[in-house]
Amino acid sequence: MLVEESWIFQVTTFGTLHLHRSELDQDQVLLDVMTIADEADRQLTETVHSFMMARGSLAAHCCGDTAGRRCSSAMVVSLCQ
Repeated sequence: MLVEESWIFQVTTFGTLHLHRSELDQDQVLLDVMTIADEADRQLTETVHSFMMARGSLAAHCCGDTAGRRCSSAMVVSLCQ
């Protein structure tokens, strides 16, 4: 889902830039596009990192129960949904 949303953002952003290209400062537009792309990449990376940390924390909580039992990957996946 995150990748799809990132793709939609890119398509929308570049479509808007293309639509308004005659209004843009051609000397500045490439730097602005790079700034937008870097920020979108940073936000996607941060979101994925946070998701993976939360998922890892949940797995550690499940698999580290005091009874010494180990949970299956199916249990972790079902808890993460």
